[in-house]
Formats: sequence, structure tokens, C-alpha cells
Amino acid sequence: MRNSYTNESRKYKILHHTKWSKGNDIEVPTRLIVIQFTPMRDHGDYALRWQNKDGATYGGGAFETETGATARFMRSVEVHNAIYRVGNPSHLPGVVK
Repeated sequence: MRNSYTNESRKYKILHHTKWSKGNDIEVPTRLIVIQFTPMRDHGDYALRWQNKDGATYGGGAFETETGATARFMRSVEVHNAIYRVGNPSHLPGVVK
């Protein structure tokens, strides 16, 4: 389990993530992640976030269940890669787990 970065209020573990985008001179490599906050509380224990190579997380949303977060994750990867195709520095080259 990883400690949260300064922009997350609780510790979390990464459940699913994409491979890193390749980035370029302007854009930092980024990936999409599904996280589970710990300790778990009674609501919003899962989140979809963007994470850059510097470790910062941003955007996304909170979910009540892992299933909900994972479904949004898969859909977000699909929509993102429809816009940022192979060869684009923002393209996400695949899901790792």
C-alpha cells in the first residue's frame, strides 16, 4: 500500500491502472488509476484519478463500489484513446491490472 500524496487526504492502494502515456517535452507521462482509500469509510471509498509520473493525482471522481469505479475506468480509457490515438503523447497504451 502506498501513502497518499499531498493532494489526497487518505492513504490508498492502487487496484487498477493503465500503462503510462509516453508524454513529451511539454507533457508529463500520465496514467489512469482506480484507488481504494484506507481505512475504508461508509461512502466514497473508491476513486478514479489521473496520476502523473511525479506522483500527483487529480481529477476523476468518487465511487461507492469497486465495480462502479472499475466500470468508469474502462469506459474512460476507451473514450480517451478514441481521442488520443496511438502515436499521440497522451495515448494510454493499455491496462496493466
